[in-house]
Amino acid sequence: MMRYACPDPVSGIRSHALWAKHVHNVDLDAMQALKMQEMDDHPNSVDFSCRRTGKTAVKEMYALEFLATTPFQEESIVAPRLQQSQTNITYHLDAIHRSGILTGRIAYKSGRRQIADLKYQFANSSKASCYGIMSQIDGDGISFARLERATTYRPTSCSRASCPCWALPAA
Repeated sequence: MMRYACPDPVSGIRSHALWAKHVHNVDLDAMQALKMQEMDDHPNSVDFSCRRTGKTAVKEMYALEFLATTPFQEESIVAPRLQQSQTNITYHLDAIHRSGILTGRIAYKSGRRQIADLKYQFANSSKASCYGIMSQIDGDGISFARLERATTYRPTSCSRASCPCWALPAA
């Protein structure tokens, strides 16, 4: 697993596409590999992109690789609703279940595997958890944060023009 996690000694570029193919049998297209390289080059960045371009899948695969190969790290996925963040951590969980290598790296505590619908932990003490916006989050230990956008929805039950929700932009 660590063979493909190390950067190339000549170029210094990490081969994310080889890691994804070797570890959990996912073929990255050129844009996904480029996005992962951009995240290597600019670790503290915010991504604003158009819809349906595969941003979430790439970012979650990048986070999974980061957690699996770097010990003592923590990712928190925070969204307005817990279901949104649970959808994002499902990318991780699906890859773990798909891969014998990653499944073998899940930690055990008191004889129980540390994997559930909302969190998991690797044997290298790296872990990921998902939260809703109202959760109590201990943010000082987070090394990789994922914040989902909040979409403003106008209530369908409101029909009065004097109501403040009509001043909101349409979603």
